[in-house]
Amino acid sequence: MKILVTGATGFIGRVAVAALRARGHALVLLDRIPPAGPDPDFHLGDVRDPVLVGALVRGCDAVLHLAAAHHDFGIAPETYHDVNVTATEQLTAAMTASGVRNIAFFSSAAVYGATGGVRTEATAPAPITPYGATKLQAELVLGEWAAADPAHAVLVIRPTVVFGPGNFANMYTLIRQIEHGRFAFVGPGTNRKSLAYVGNLVDTLLARWPEPGRPGVQTINYADHPDLSSREIAEAIYSALGVPRPRWSIPMPLARVAALPFDLLTAVTGRDVGLSSARLAKFAEAETRLASEVLAAEDHSPRVTLSDAIAEMVGWYLREGKAHPEQPRLPLRRAAIGS
Repeated sequence: MKILVTGATGFIGRVAVAALRARGHALVLLDRIPPAGPDPDFHLGDVRDPVLVGALVRGCDAVLHLAAAHHDFGIAPETYHDVNVTATEQLTAAMTASGVRNIAFFSSAAVYGATGGVRTEATAPAPITPYGATKLQAELVLGEWAAADPAHAVLVIRPTVVFGPGNFANMYTLIRQIEHGRFAFVGPGTNRKSLAYVGNLVDTLLARWPEPGRPGVQTINYADHPDLSSREIAEAIYSALGVPRPRWSIPMPLARVAALPFDLLTAVTGRDVGLSSARLAKFAEAETRLASEVLAAEDHSPRVTLSDAIAEMVGWYLREGKAHPEQPRLPLRRAAIGS
């Protein structure tokens, strides 16, 4: 099949592109960040450019839609909507014009917001961030597109936090803090966190897409199980780095007080300084658990365990990741597209 991949040079995009090529698919790649090396299938551009997207989707059989605005800092609410919603509307319009009937879309567990307990596909979405809200709006756009033609097929995957070699987000920051001795256990660390290893996530995508395209909308949560506690995640990193673990833990009330100056610095500068009360609570207290009733019914078993995946990422970090940190891939303002 011939497949258009948006966000092709992003973290998940790079892994998905390699896997699709290994299966013999012809690809058309779109991103505003060029790949590390020459690629004859790559087109430099913005997913919000309707003329470019219309030209690239023509002649394709399916679309893998990964392009998104998703960082915690530095993105205006209108840019979230522009990238995550408007671009999806334009993409589906281009697909309709070219007769392309099959799309896979990576949404996010952020659509569930702060809902407690284990969230499944049956959990009602209640997003609390611009990212989660606009991802849910994009899902609704795709639902309307699917309803317009019984032959339209939409696969929506809502992953939890995704990590692996080549990722410079939360797991990378935690590894770096532990390696540099800037991490301490806070509280008991018994809160459990759902994680998704990028290789397992892409395996799950390709097990059901692009062939056959299932008419209508199929929505699937994705997380690797069993969930690890925040302490178990940190201990796995200590073990992979080969450094001794702290023998003590900071009480949570004291840690909150220590984080206040960092909160103030972020408020004044508008920059992510690496530590905040919200991030502290998110890691050391919050339960962020995700499960899939769809995959459970299929007796799904990931190829790589979470402990092995963490060790793999630490190995990549030591070999190359820490020497070549990647800058955040922030979207341009709409007025700057093409400039």
